[in-house]
Amino acid sequence: MTRDEVIHVGYTVIQPIPYQIERVAPDDYLASFPDGNIAIGGEDASEAYQGLIAEILDTFDVLTAPRANLSPAAEAQLAVLRQYIVRT
Repeated sequence: MTRDEVIHVGYTVIQPIPYQIERVAPDDYLASFPDGNIAIGGEDASEAYQGLIAEILDTFDVLTAPRANLSPAAEAQLAVLRQYIVRT
């Protein structure tokens, strides 16, 4: 995901998000954003990539929700996400 890329309406990438996609079985791919502690699978690389985008945004939304009582681990994850994406 590249800088200034709108990955979904209302969100912009502020610096490239380092991600990996690997084939783990004939019809199973794993997309991951290790720095953000986020990973998700898909039947092909494209599905895994799209799922990763959705998972990153869902996680960001949950962690930035009003009145979110975050654990230290969740605070750290949010700090990482805020280095890469913003709401626009």
